[in-house]
Amino acid sequence: MQTGDPFGLIKKEMSFSQADEVVVYPKYQEIRQWRSMNEKNMGMNQTVHRKAEDVSLVMGVRDYAPGDKLSRIHWKASAKIQQLRTKEFEHQVTNDFMFFLDREQASYGAEEHPLFERAVSLTASLAKYALKNHFSTGLVSYGSFPSTLPMTKDQEQLYRIFEHLARIKADATLSFAKTILKEVVYLPTGTTVVIISPRLDKKLALLLGDLSYRKIKVEFFWIREKQPLTNEERSHLQLMEGVQVTYYLVTEEKFSEVLSGGERHVSASQ
Repeated sequence: MQTGDPFGLIKKEMSFSQADEVVVYPKYQEIRQWRSMNEKNMGMNQTVHRKAEDVSLVMGVRDYAPGDKLSRIHWKASAKIQQLRTKEFEHQVTNDFMFFLDREQASYGAEEHPLFERAVSLTASLAKYALKNHFSTGLVSYGSFPSTLPMTKDQEQLYRIFEHLARIKADATLSFAKTILKEVVYLPTGTTVVIISPRLDKKLALLLGDLSYRKIKVEFFWIREKQPLTNEERSHLQLMEGVQVTYYLVTEEKFSEVLSGGERHVSASQ
């Protein structure tokens, strides 16, 4: 900036720097139908805060699984057989969805991998659909700056999610499986856990199966290239089918076709 008097006797000059930032929201698609969204998910609303489970809703017991809370252990049943047993509560169906986005660098191989862009776009698309239909939605996203957005159905949540997705990279060093285990224990009963990842190994398949065994509804979106399944991948899919984990093979950018087509619970023989 330059200034001075009309006669040119005084002249002053100063320099300033000004940076402008433009945040580009992730690309999303309008989802026409998601078969998880049915009348069973349109019942009770629950608080997003942690709460004690209602002991009046105990409906049985099962074998203890690693990660079960001590408060859920049925001590009398455990004493009878000298083995830990866990209380089973009545499953309360809600309209809560918590998205877990895999940002582990080892899952993609590079921070700017095309599959990561697809994963981010799918997360944005599903979150927009859920909030548009007045479902409580949250996001767990661990990386160089981890973020956990508690579930809510207000429309500002969409901008919070988009703002976060616009800035992230596949740069997490903590394993995605550990991220799930760390956060899933805080979810209210009846929450649907939506997993979005390009990785499918035995460890993740067993983890998703364990969540299903604990009466947690799981939907797994497998982001992958369009290529034949290996025998190992088929065995992992069969494992998930056996414990009723819903999965989708997202091999292309047309998300609505994946959700409404025949790629839900795809036969592992294909």
